[in-house]
Amino acid sequence: MIRELTERQTYPAWAWIDCYELDRHGDATQKRQLYVMPARLRPVHVPPVPYPARRPAPRPAPGPSGRPGERRRVACRPPGVAGPAEAGGRHRRFTDWVPASR
Repeated sequence: MIRELTERQTYPAWAWIDCYELDRHGDATQKRQLYVMPARLRPVHVPPVPYPARRPAPRPAPGPSGRPGERRRVACRPPGVAGPAEAGGRHRRFTDWVPASR
């Protein structure tokens, strides 16, 4: 993109322009302000270098049921403590899990 800055005073046949420096892929990397003689500018045609092909992201490994991306369930209770189903269907309190202090 090139834009002429008309609000700046210049000598006849000269102009200030805003432009962008392009990298080898054709992406703008830095903004520049140049003082140029537009009649002497010439276009430059440099074909951009394409980006390397991207590989697709690896799919997550299948979980226990065979569905991809399924997380393995981890028990949140201490070993040896019965869960709600094993404890008669009621929820356990924190004090039931922690041994009483002596």
